[in-house]
Amino acid sequence: MEQIPCQDYIDKIIILENSSHRMRRYSLINPIDFDGSLDVIEIQKIAKSLSSHIGYDKLIFTISFKDLDKTEGKAKDIFSNTAGNVLLDDKEDVLIHLSKSLNKYPESILATLSHEISHKYIHLNRLTYTNTYENEVFTDLTSVYLGYGKLMLNGVEVKEKTKIGNTEKTYTKSVGYLNRDQLAFIYLVVNYSQGESSSSYYSNLKTDALESVKRIEKKYISLLDNIKYYRTKAVEINNLRYKLAYLMKLTNLTEPKNTDEIKEYIKEEFTQLNLFENKLRNFKNEFLSRVLVDPKNSKTIRKDIPIVCIDNMNYNQHITNNRELLTKNIRSSLKLKEINIAECLVCKKNLRIKTNNIGIVTCPDCNFKFAVDTLPDIEKNRILSDIMNRIEKLKSHLTN
Repeated sequence: MEQIPCQDYIDKIIILENSSHRMRRYSLINPIDFDGSLDVIEIQKIAKSLSSHIGYDKLIFTISFKDLDKTEGKAKDIFSNTAGNVLLDDKEDVLIHLSKSLNKYPESILATLSHEISHKYIHLNRLTYTNTYENEVFTDLTSVYLGYGKLMLNGVEVKEKTKIGNTEKTYTKSVGYLNRDQLAFIYLVVNYSQGESSSSYYSNLKTDALESVKRIEKKYISLLDNIKYYRTKAVEINNLRYKLAYLMKLTNLTEPKNTDEIKEYIKEEFTQLNLFENKLRNFKNEFLSRVLVDPKNSKTIRKDIPIVCIDNMNYNQHITNNRELLTKNIRSSLKLKEINIAECLVCKKNLRIKTNNIGIVTCPDCNFKFAVDTLPDIEKNRILSDIMNRIEKLKSHLTN
């Protein structure tokens, strides 16, 4: 088992989370029933389903098979296990080459497709590393983060036994840039932070993959438990930020007489949440520094974490008053108002925000961190509801 650079992997997962501007959750996808044939039409359908799983429904895939070991030239000396490559641009047509050596290895084909689609995701989100090998490692990690963890774990290493006479030989087909134990660690960090149950992340794993996951889980259980705890608190903080963002959107639309009072209240609450987050970050640094040195370290690291809350009485009153204004006199004019311009509550800088979104922003001038809501649905906030459900799920798993 190779050493696992835990800190580096956790930092990369945080980069992925921050890139989506909110703590988005990609559900686990189970292995696909596939016989491993080189039928490109079938494989293109599989690629389409994998991209749809992460929200890229419009991508159109063209799959071809090549002898990559002979066509990669100098790259072969660096990456001897090249199993595929993808043409990266901003177009919806995606060309993927798979190695002919993947024939008869369905798990390896699925893992390679996951890797190449993750390359596309990284490119579209402008997260690419300049160092080629570092970028490939990041792509394997991204595949797990996007929900392809089971496909990666099952396909990273496939063994085939052949018997000639009285001699039995075992051939191992390896793909990707991380080994199974490294993938298992990332897989566990992602699933613990999302509050997934063991029955969920254990299921549909091959024997070797399941053994690796359980072995890594046992070794790093203290770290994983603390990650779950940290994540739960972090989601609580962001959920409260989103609640305040919704109040700010209503206030900007209704323009009540006490607008300044409401904005001052929101500013104070954001300030408190930022302080909570700083204390939480200190907690994270503590458990990382202690547990990574000794994975069997005590679980008593959870301490001095503040109770995360806002002044709900004032919040509910402001929400009620704003909704009354909505119903009374300005519903017909809502469409005329821009909701994608956010004013920093500290320095008053106007920031143009992506429409139809909800997320965390940091003012580039004063570094004040707050949340914005540009969803067109005024009365219902489905994303906020989803986040609140996830918090309850995470809390329930913390008690298990």
